Amino acid sequence: MLMSRRHAIAALGSTMLMPVVAGAAFGAVQSVADKAFAKLAAKWLDQSMKFSPVSATQVGDHRFDSELDDVSAAGRSAGLVFNKQTLAALEAIDAKKLSRANQVDAALLKNELRSQIWQTESVQGWAWNPLGYQSVAGGAIYTLMAREFAPVEQRLAAATRRMELIPAFLKQTRGELVPARVPVPHAATYSAQHKGLKSIIGEMIDPHKEKLSGAARTRLDAAIATYNAACDEHQAWIDGTLVPAAKADFRAGAERFDKQLAFTLQSTLTRAEIRSRPKRPSPNAGRRCTWWRVRRLKT
Repeated sequence: MLMSRRHAIAALGSTMLMPVVAGAAFGAVQSVADKAFAKLAAKWLDQSMKFSPVSATQVGDHRFDSELDDVSAAGRSAGLVFNKQTLAALEAIDAKKLSRANQVDAALLKNELRSQIWQTESVQGWAWNPLGYQSVAGGAIYTLMAREFAPVEQRLAAATRRMELIPAFLKQTRGELVPARVPVPHAATYSAQHKGLKSIIGEMIDPHKEKLSGAARTRLDAAIATYNAACDEHQAWIDGTLVPAAKADFRAGAERFDKQLAFTLQSTLTRAEIRSRPKRPSPNAGRRCTWWRVRRLKT
């Protein structure tokens, strides 16, 4: 299941697990509703990482470093079912009985779930936006090697497995994208960005290959060859099939833009209402400017 960077950050960056931590650390007494929400939030966060191993690596959850996202129709369907089940369970919790902190977190989670469901069912970026797939393919190795979160030998082993999985991932990508629905700029950008995948190996894997020996080194070298061949095959498909067939308009349209705006801002404000709001200067703006001028005179 594809997970955007915003969704990954939402999964890790929210305070949804704070009730669990706070209750243990400070002896806070949780209501039945609070306990139910804490359990639901923890399950959602855990499952979100399982659905998107590359995003999990990116945000510091290394349980799935040897796996890749399942971007097939079956994988997408599983993610959609889980999100709908989680949303239904969340809506069954009486928000009025939650602590104030959990009310805020519940609202954030509800918005995120509705957004993901809408993205999957209505926007259908999986069919027309190849850059989502590129983010996963590019991040698969980069997220393992860019930070020293574990010994390089361990990270190379995980990278080896992910390189072995890349051919299947790229095949799934070709099966899900509908070339005629892909906007021309997206196709052109995808072609250019995909060419950089092989350079990740040269820059981030090759300098460390000597750390491995024996069977591990042999497997790594074979995985690199497999990875490079799969990238070449996919590049040929991009340039020979996807780019020539890409015809869709890149514009989102007013209806979709407004829906996305509502999810992003978590507000019912319309574009017209936002534009019509008076642009009042901050009451402290003048004071800050004066402070800055004085500071510059002193330096």
